Amino acid sequence: MVQQIAPHETIKLHELLTFKNLCLTKSVTMSQLVSDEELRSILQNDTCASRQHIQQLSGLMNHSYITTYETISNYMMKKGYYNAYNLQEQYKVDMQITETALNLS
Repeated sequence: MVQQIAPHETIKLHELLTFKNLCLTKSVTMSQLVSDEELRSILQNDTCASRQHIQQLSGLMNHSYITTYETISNYMMKKGYYNAYNLQEQYKVDMQITETALNLS
């Protein structure tokens, strides 16, 4: 039986997967550009570790988790909290949130 995770955990899992994909891309790219063998070895080890982490994280992100993430994203877009396709509007929302946070302190 697969244990259900909370919606905020689903979002964090997605963020981790995105981050590890970026790490893998950087390590692969840089390992081809460096001339120092020790540094190349470090980058190649990181490449192997990143691949393993991505596989593990991908295993956790089955269909139900993706559905939860999609549901949350759609809700946030409908309410105007997240403007995925309009950066100017998202900036306005982010600034309102920032102002609110600053006023709380």
